[in-house]
Amino acid sequence: MNITAAAAGASAEHGDVLSARLDIPKSQQGTLAPKVESQSLVLEPSGKVGTYTLYSSSVSLNASLISQASVDISGIVKGKEVVDEFNRLNMIPGAPATFSYGILIG
Repeated sequence: MNITAAAAGASAEHGDVLSARLDIPKSQQGTLAPKVESQSLVLEPSGKVGTYTLYSSSVSLNASLISQASVDISGIVKGKEVVDEFNRLNMIPGAPATFSYGILIG
């Protein structure tokens, strides 16, 4: 699965950085409450579209877990903290067929 964020006016040359945290609920023995496992990813600059810099990373994820997973994007853009939280992957257009998700920050 690819995770891509587009950040307006961001520039790796100016020290702008983005990261993603993927939260995946999994069943646990002895309770109905899921156990949430988190995985952190550094998003690397991967291109530009107009005034937006694209930051991307790839992660292996069992396709059956995508509908329950969420991703948070955070970082520093133009000296300010940016956060886009709780993006449910099954609510993003194209999920889960493309396994590529875009989050817009700006």
